[in-house]
Amino acid sequence: MQYEQLYTTALGADPVELGSLNSLGSVVNSFISVPMGWIVDKYGVKKVIAFGLGLSAVVSVIYGLAVNWWMLIPAIILTQIMQRMLNPLADVIFIGTTKPQQRATALAFSRTIWAIPSIFAPTVAAVIVAASGGINAQGIRPLYYIQLVLTISIFLFIALKLPVPTSHVNQKRDKEGLEEAGFIQGFRELFKGEKWLKRWLVVMIIRNFSMRIAGPFVPLWMVNFKGADPYILGIMGTLGTIMPVFFQIPAGRLADKIGRKKPIFCCVPFCTWVPFCSF
Repeated sequence: MQYEQLYTTALGADPVELGSLNSLGSVVNSFISVPMGWIVDKYGVKKVIAFGLGLSAVVSVIYGLAVNWWMLIPAIILTQIMQRMLNPLADVIFIGTTKPQQRATALAFSRTIWAIPSIFAPTVAAVIVAASGGINAQGIRPLYYIQLVLTISIFLFIALKLPVPTSHVNQKRDKEGLEEAGFIQGFRELFKGEKWLKRWLVVMIIRNFSMRIAGPFVPLWMVNFKGADPYILGIMGTLGTIMPVFFQIPAGRLADKIGRKKPIFCCVPFCTWVPFCSF
């Protein structure tokens, strides 16, 4: 992931074009996020995960074969659609199959397991990039071929081995109600009287804007201004995933015990203070 912007600029994109690509992705994200939740409710988690993994494989092919930055435009669009399909659905499975007092701990446990291979992936990527030619298009391109092979393997596993998730909720009744209400009416009912949900959406809009305004340029800043090589990028990626291994489960148990709001307030100051330390 930390090589995506570097790869785009290696294919000829300047900072304005790089920012435009990320803005395009954000626009697609905005349009696809709302109907994606409805699609998941209507067609089920397993089908949407399988389709999202199929799109992920296509994205890897596009990146691997691209010779100009503008060839990545379809991949940017498909990536946003794919992420809306895949990112929340593991949480949906855990939330739907655990008791309320266990959900935060279950989610934390899943993220801890996810973080373990992520600790080693950046270092492996650094070795591959360094051996393939360094931080340029030729050196980064093999990562997408490896990503393609792994994605196809995951797709086959999900399609053949993952049982259709069940939950404590009467899914047949919910599906019939969803079809009867329709897409627009379903969201009207969701937001009816939910003032705190509306306020939370405003908070998320502000938070995501602040993260996306600088996020795409962090790898470029590290390489072009701080002189980072593939191994430094690998170490940074590893350190970024080690922390969840130690803190996810304790944080989840704390949230189950004292509620979700207080831990959020404890973490927000770090999100605003840490970026200034890098300068």
